[in-house]
Amino acid sequence: MTTTDSHPVPISNPTATTGAIGSKGHSNTDPLAVKPITPPPFEQLDQSRYAGLTDLIIVACHAVYLGNPYDTRQIRQSEAWTLESFQHNSDVEGFLAHLGAGLDAMRANPRALLLFSGGQTHFTAGMRSEAQSYWEIAQAQQWLQAPNFWRVSTEEHAHDSFENLMFSLCRFHELTGHYPRNVTVVSYPFKQERFTRLHRAALKLPESKFHYIALPQESTPDPVKADGERANALTLFESDPYGCTGRLYLKRQGRNPFLRSHPYRHSCPELQPLLDYCQDSSNTAIYPDPLPWESN
Repeated sequence: MTTTDSHPVPISNPTATTGAIGSKGHSNTDPLAVKPITPPPFEQLDQSRYAGLTDLIIVACHAVYLGNPYDTRQIRQSEAWTLESFQHNSDVEGFLAHLGAGLDAMRANPRALLLFSGGQTHFTAGMRSEAQSYWEIAQAQQWLQAPNFWRVSTEEHAHDSFENLMFSLCRFHELTGHYPRNVTVVSYPFKQERFTRLHRAALKLPESKFHYIALPQESTPDPVKADGERANALTLFESDPYGCTGRLYLKRQGRNPFLRSHPYRHSCPELQPLLDYCQDSSNTAIYPDPLPWESN
């Protein structure tokens, strides 16, 4: 396993605001306001180019942004995000740091696909997914530029960290026709063991091909977060690696208020037995059959 340090995309003057959005998608009051980028015409996006991508970068999303994605000040305000009771104002800076680090890692690797992963997890957010809201911020703030436009996409069905990883592998396959050789996850330092030891092992991803970007960097781990991670995630996934039962199952169900179903049984048919593994709630052992990336 390799731990990679990165830096978020710098955010322009945090005290500036772009104003209200007009009918053309930009500010009515500020002539210098950020405007939407224009992607290449669809016919210029040769779909075969995805086949050349070999590496997957995953930004595990943690909330839905409900505000104006063009407003540089509002994207940093906790009131504009669907925060859980255990999340705080400082977490918003973490969301943006993850977003920026994912874009940095994608730009540094011309064979990488970046996926923002997170579903429609909050009733108050309606049909907007966590992943979609991250993508909208990246696009509106012009952190997502046209040359790399096609190498950033979303995975909009995950309801927890395990699904962030498993479903992103499937989404990568949807776009490229194969599974990634290398996987990088961007998330919090306190979640590193969960991803690198438990989720990686449950999905049989080789340790040498799995990387983790831990942000924000901490000189001293937060003991409250560490205790919460142990009680609410590590201990549970150690005994139930796929989240098939108990609190993990209930948490997953609670984060699916609109009863959405993922499409990956059809787009990744070779993974259907793994995707259906939790249909038998007694399946708490590691999935016994080989997985496609084990032979890469």
